Amino acid sequence: MTPHPPADVTARRLGESVTNRDAILHAQARLMRLNTLLCVAWCGPFILAAALSGSMLLWTDTMDYARAVLVSLFAWRILRGVARGTLTGFDYGTDKVQSLMALAGAFAYLTALSVLGWGCLQRILDPVTLSPTYSRFGIGLQLLSIGSDLYLGTKSRGLSRQLCSPVLEVHWRTCFSSALITLAMMLGLLLTILLHNRSWSVYVDPACALLFIAYGVFTFLPTIAAEVETLADKTLKEEFQLRIDRRLVENFHGYSGFHGVRSRRSGGRLFIEIALSFPADMPAGECMKTINALRDGIGQDLPGSEVSVVLQDTTASGKAAMT
Repeated sequence: MTPHPPADVTARRLGESVTNRDAILHAQARLMRLNTLLCVAWCGPFILAAALSGSMLLWTDTMDYARAVLVSLFAWRILRGVARGTLTGFDYGTDKVQSLMALAGAFAYLTALSVLGWGCLQRILDPVTLSPTYSRFGIGLQLLSIGSDLYLGTKSRGLSRQLCSPVLEVHWRTCFSSALITLAMMLGLLLTILLHNRSWSVYVDPACALLFIAYGVFTFLPTIAAEVETLADKTLKEEFQLRIDRRLVENFHGYSGFHGVRSRRSGGRLFIEIALSFPADMPAGECMKTINALRDGIGQDLPGSEVSVVLQDTTASGKAAMT
């Protein structure tokens, strides 16, 4: 028999686990606060540059920053509440709230992109010459913005590797992606300025903006579909179901009846409910051994999953009660 660790060792391990969790939450909250403040700081100058230069590319970049402000502000509010322990009204977590906000943000962003797309079409039909001075000002802002995104992305990646945080993992990838998109927009605006003496240069800015708007629309459509599926509690994909089935087959000798599996995704967590029945003469310890083996196996195959095993009564009275 394997000896149990002393009580003080167990308490110390639990304390280290709680401390590590708190460190992750506070680091995430601080980074989201910094990201929110930077996005808010960039919005004003970008609006000014877009309005004065007349560049649709700068307006597209401004809309992206406005979206980032809303997303970062909400993420910061949630993470700060979790870190401080003030979100006590959500017993099952805030995943559904986050999905609702992500869906609302995506629809708002798509609406703004649609308005900008219509404006780009109007610019193509009725071209406008951009202001070279304010366009250069906009390029300068974009250079600083790229530096800001790269700084936040590098900082997030370092913290993500230290803390193994999925939130920070997504954040640093988003920052680097945003930097690349801003760089592409800046090159389009720079091309418009360099070719200002060509008669067709007035079409470069709205045409490039339309390309980025189309990219934004097609990027957010899968996000909307995924969030709708999450809110509707759609069953997990077949590949996940096969992993669950494999663990059930491996442990089939430990239960007498299988009555079904229900599963859903909520944010970054997977909820799996398995209905099983056990022989009436099986000791409770043997039942728990099988249940724990299933939970551990599925947890290894599907990280972030929460497995619940529902015991089914197979007696006649139990069947009558269930129906």
